[in-house]
Amino acid sequence: MPYQVRIDHDLRLLVATLWGDVTESEVLEYQRHATWTLPELLGYSELIDLTQVNEFTFGIARYLPMFADWSAHMDPPGELAGCLLIVAADDFHFGLGRMYQAHRELHPHTQRKVGVFRTVDEALSWLAAQRAAKESKPPAEEQGHC
Repeated sequence: MPYQVRIDHDLRLLVATLWGDVTESEVLEYQRHATWTLPELLGYSELIDLTQVNEFTFGIARYLPMFADWSAHMDPPGELAGCLLIVAADDFHFGLGRMYQAHRELHPHTQRKVGVFRTVDEALSWLAAQRAAKESKPPAEEQGHC
């Protein structure tokens, strides 16, 4: 799984684009080297673009609870967590994204709000709406942090 990570400081967004066939060890490597946990990126959101992934070469569905658990424990506290946006155009990868979203939302340590989308434009529109809603609410009413 080759992947590229790009940081957009203007949008306060880390963009990880994955392509090709994805193995279990490559997912674990990405998880272990989670760039979004670097101190200088606290508060940044993360967009994972799966639109160029051919397939996951292992039974990823059974690992989703474990990946969600690891990620939730790596989340920075509160507003420093940012949002997680998963972009997956095809039905299978979109479904995996939604399953991961459910595991993250149910995890007691989750600090990040997760969204799953078909296009990058759709994901960025959602992120902008989340940030606009956050700015218009008093701190006591905020839910999720982007």
